Amino acid sequence: MIIDKTALTLGEVKSYLSDEDKDRPVYTYLKTFSKVDAKEAKALKEKLIALNNIKLKENDFIKLVDFMPHDVEGVNKVCHEASLSEEESQAILGALK
Repeated sequence: MIIDKTALTLGEVKSYLSDEDKDRPVYTYLKTFSKVDAKEAKALKEKLIALNNIKLKENDFIKLVDFMPHDVEGVNKVCHEASLSEEESQAILGALK
């Protein structure tokens, strides 16, 4: 039964796995593609939320933390639904560093 639906970063998902799950393909995937641990992912997500950008949604914050873009073009690719200005994209990059 689903009680709550919450978007999680890859690092947060990885923190929910037990030692028994280390042999499963999902653990290998998370180990390969997760760039930050759960604590750092949560801190980065909070920094992005603190920007108070009304164009971004919760899922955008999650994708930004998971992909960790290095330039403005990368930010715009991740947040393609929100049309961000140059300043907004730079602010996002600053929060991710």
